[in-house]
Amino acid sequence: MNKKFYLILAIIISLALTVFQSLLINSRSKEEIQIIYVAVQNIAKQSVITNSSFVKKTIYSKEPVTLLTEDELMGSITVAEIKKGEIFTRNDVTSDFSSKDFTFLSLKITGENFNANDFSVNDYANLYFILDLGKFEKYQLDWLQNLLNEEQIPFQLEKDVGILIENIQLAYIDKVNQSAQFVSIKTTEPLDRIISFLQHVATYEFIKINK
Repeated sequence: MNKKFYLILAIIISLALTVFQSLLINSRSKEEIQIIYVAVQNIAKQSVITNSSFVKKTIYSKEPVTLLTEDELMGSITVAEIKKGEIFTRNDVTSDFSSKDFTFLSLKITGENFNANDFSVNDYANLYFILDLGKFEKYQLDWLQNLLNEEQIPFQLEKDVGILIENIQLAYIDKVNQSAQFVSIKTTEPLDRIISFLQHVATYEFIKINK
């Protein structure tokens, strides 16, 4: 009698497990695989997202958790503070590289004016421009000199061949196989106008600051 009881009980439990697994599989089939990006550290507002800012995870969800792709996330700017472990959503970042407080400016670089192995994101560097006076109109020189004076950046046209802008923060580096094609710097007005202008009329070099 006891053997029959335990046999029947085992059959009932087996059937129950089969039904439960079937329901679970049916429920999971209605879900979709979602890729999410999770912050690996606390990230301040107005920070540039790099590949060290997040980790990619796969989850199952019936609703899309985020519409962000990894390409969209890389190099974007946080619009609010992100806590460690939080999921990045489209509302958390922006690709608009400007605000009332600061601006991001991208500069083309080569192995001659920027050694990608020497720099990392958030490093500070000095930016040295060598002027080609043949590319300047007089009114441009007057405009530039006024801006440099306002920012207290030393430059005398009669004596100096170049302009040194110090303590520029590197916000993003486009690195590919130990080389780089452009770097974004974090700056403010009117430095943004000065650098934007100079990059078209002068050669420039990033100089590593040893601290």
